[in-house]
Amino acid sequence: MSLRLFGHRFRKLPTRTRPVTQRLAVYGTLRRADGMQEKLGVAALLRFERACVIPGRLIDLGAYPGLIEAEGRVPGELFQVLDPTAWPILDEYEGEEYERRRTVLLEPRAEAWVYVYRD
Repeated sequence: MSLRLFGHRFRKLPTRTRPVTQRLAVYGTLRRADGMQEKLGVAALLRFERACVIPGRLIDLGAYPGLIEAEGRVPGELFQVLDPTAWPILDEYEGEEYERRRTVLLEPRAEAWVYVYRD
């Protein structure tokens, strides 16, 4: 299909919809070095992108840390979530103590899901 306007011919380009990239930023036991992604069976559902910096502060909960909303910079890892079936597994692993929230990272300046401790 084409359109004529002022003697110029314009083609209508097909409309493409790109899926929204789902990202997850992690700071504790879900980091690659811990091996928990493999234990949970989600490693193949996530793709490491890069190191990141998450806004907030970590508190010591004993065996694992908890991220709280506060002034600060928390080093983490950023992943693409390749398959949405990872979310229920991750949500169950984090449990009721954590809430998954959309957050704008400090580095890179991108949106990602982050598990925040419910204090």
